[in-house]
Amino acid sequence: FILVYVLLFMLYIGVIGYGNTVATEITAEKSSRVMELLVSSVSPLTQMFGKIIGICLLGLTQIVLFLAVGVVNLSLTAGSEFFATLNINLSEVDPMLIVYFLIFYLLGYFIYATVFAAAGSLVSRSEEVAQVIMPVTLLIVAVFFIAIYGLQNPNAPIVVVLSFVPFFSPMLMFLRIGMTDPAVWEIWLSILLSVAGTYAMGWIAAKIYRTGVLMYGKLPSLKELRKAMKAYDI
Repeated sequence: FILVYVLLFMLYIGVIGYGNTVATEITAEKSSRVMELLVSSVSPLTQMFGKIIGICLLGLTQIVLFLAVGVVNLSLTAGSEFFATLNINLSEVDPMLIVYFLIFYLLGYFIYATVFAAAGSLVSRSEEVAQVIMPVTLLIVAVFFIAIYGLQNPNAPIVVVLSFVPFFSPMLMFLRIGMTDPAVWEIWLSILLSVAGTYAMGWIAAKIYRTGVLMYGKLPSLKELRKAMKAYDI
């Protein structure tokens, strides 16, 4: 329970924190007009996915460092004695739990990072970023609270059903893996649906990004954005 909670919290912080960074960096480049120079030398798609992957690697590096520090601390005498008093034996933890954490972290990060990138490309000032990414942030917070509920009720119908929905599955399927014993086909179905969802959101985000990075001024309406997107084929 404790390990799953900690990893869920790391997944939540990683997705919302690094996704926010993606949107902020893109908007900062637009507001400083650096974007115009970048687009003239590198295709918008290469730039968008390069930024997403680069920040992903940064996040993974920090997570590995956190886990390494935790392992070192737990290996010390004081840490071992503390867990012994709680009757906790970390050697009983299935290593596949960490593997699934990394898989679902990557899936969660990429599906949300593409949305953050698309949102960040629509505004021209850093002050407007919070407004445009608010719906995405609220969705992530909602998923996290459902996951917290699922810690006590991992077999609740809402948790089981949403664990197959791409935006929800990174947290909820990982929660089910840690707290219950879902069938292998369920795990891989969730992973495949998440991959498909990530691909679909990446395609949509790429079209929005390619159009949005060169649009300045007020936030475009859906009609204006749709009209501008029709001018590009990806």
